[in-house]
Amino acid sequence: MRTKTYYQDCGLWWAVAITGKTRRSIERTSFSYWNHHAWDGELTWWCDTFAVFACKPEKLREAVYSAAHSGRTKKIGERLFEARWSAIKPMRFLGRASDGHVYDTGQISAENYSPLPRAASTGGTAMEGSHKVNKLID
Repeated sequence: MRTKTYYQDCGLWWAVAITGKTRRSIERTSFSYWNHHAWDGELTWWCDTFAVFACKPEKLREAVYSAAHSGRTKKIGERLFEARWSAIKPMRFLGRASDGHVYDTGQISAENYSPLPRAASTGGTAMEGSHKVNKLID
């Protein structure tokens, strides 16, 4: 069974998706990427025909290169690498953060019109205290 591999550029990491008709065919393709050190985690199954893993782009390229050259002459390995690397197509299968719900909380106010505790404890208001300071300055 032939599988197809897609990637979505997520910055430093790529999300890599493998599609196929059966879980077994997808697992076999993922084992190849695993054996050639593209990734070292677990597949995330979205359904029986679609699985995803994350890896760095250079690791994926090195894995495809290594698998293509394994047991082959340099010339054949180069041709096979180019064919396999060009078969990995970009596809958007993850959502973007900006596509999520945005909620408006409205206006938030933290105003308190009651007198400050120190103004109440001195026996006068804050305004009277400032007049006393002004008199001392004059």
